[in-house]
Amino acid sequence: PAQLQQMLERALAAIEQNRLDSRTPIEVIAEAMKNLDGRGDLGRSRELLEGLLRRNLTPQERHEALLSLGITYRATQEFDRAKATLQQAIDLAGGTDTEAGGVVAFQMAWTHETVGDAVAARRLFESTAASRGVFPTLRLEARWNALRLAAAAGEVVRVGLAALLADCGDNEQVKHIADDCRSRL
Repeated sequence: PAQLQQMLERALAAIEQNRLDSRTPIEVIAEAMKNLDGRGDLGRSRELLEGLLRRNLTPQERHEALLSLGITYRATQEFDRAKATLQQAIDLAGGTDTEAGGVVAFQMAWTHETVGDAVAARRLFESTAASRGVFPTLRLEARWNALRLAAAAGEVVRVGLAALLADCGDNEQVKHIADDCRSRL
């Protein structure tokens, strides 16, 4: 009976792996990320992404899968695994000075902040903000978060907030940042 149970489990696992292998990496990542809204099965997301990473992927697909898995590990409070996985994605992207690496550094910063390491979080937010590869709204988000952490540490950030507010302009995508800067000035 135990041997039969093991054979059945292996057969079901093989069927599931074949089903997973028949889907594109983008489809697998999209399904896994849908579960991060707080109502989904994070264990299933982890299984999907770990299974995907066993496949032969392009560097970009591997990067996206690692980023998604790192976020999933953070959501399941597996913080050391989240950091290690996000670091792999940063390394694969060629560091934090690329768009892809900067996006991951931003997520790594959130991971550090979640575990209460404001110093590391701030350093990563500042690194993201200084990255020449990241898109402008992410740069503004990173600056804002770095200033927010600096203020929480007791630093005077008025000049930085004023500069950030000016850089936000009337961009609707970062209205929340501009509103927060105004409230702190």
